[in-house]
Amino acid sequence: MVTRQALLIGGLVLLLGAPVRPAPIEYAGLLDFVDVDLGGAVYSGRGIGTAFTGTIDDVTFSGSLSDGVIPTAFTCCIDADGMEFSDNVMVDAAIAARLNSWVGSGGAFAPGHLLDLIDIEGDALTASGGRIEIGLSYVLDPTAFSGSGAAAYPFDPADLYVAVFFIFEENALGEEIYSAMGNLEPVPLPPTLGLLVTGFLASLAAARRRGQRGCRCYGFGNLLSR
Repeated sequence: MVTRQALLIGGLVLLLGAPVRPAPIEYAGLLDFVDVDLGGAVYSGRGIGTAFTGTIDDVTFSGSLSDGVIPTAFTCCIDADGMEFSDNVMVDAAIAARLNSWVGSGGAFAPGHLLDLIDIEGDALTASGGRIEIGLSYVLDPTAFSGSGAAAYPFDPADLYVAVFFIFEENALGEEIYSAMGNLEPVPLPPTLGLLVTGFLASLAAARRRGQRGCRCYGFGNLLSR
């Protein structure tokens, strides 16, 4: 006969044995730059100052985005990176100016400045047959990590310069029709219980798929490499 005590103990064992999943990263910010808006995109017409909120999971790279009117859910990875580490990337004058606009007066960036970058991103197909990519970019001190960067995630907040969210959309022909990004305040830090190994293995799998197809991405790391 199964006693109530046995049921309680069994339930406790199942609960303790279940993996702990951190909450997704929650973010909010205003668009600061709209680099492309050719019309016909999910967020066409959303210009500088438009407020967005969303979430993104740093293990599955799925999440959501909304401007308060149109919600977008996304997973990973059709052609997004998932998680990408860029070590010692050199900025040009345009990117330095963009970064300085976020860090305030007396900005710390100049052409040739080196940065470490972590992009976390997912994507979804659009109703028109295109693809929308949504994610976060963490811009870090160049000493934050070296090589793959896996050991630096979650990163030390002391290494963080700025965090931004980005939106990229291409049509069914693979042509860019909308791209924008904005500063995040407050800065959404990754959960300290992030399942690093699982997330990194998922990002490696995404990278392999991306290498087979070629990636058309817009995260800060990809923006710098354009």
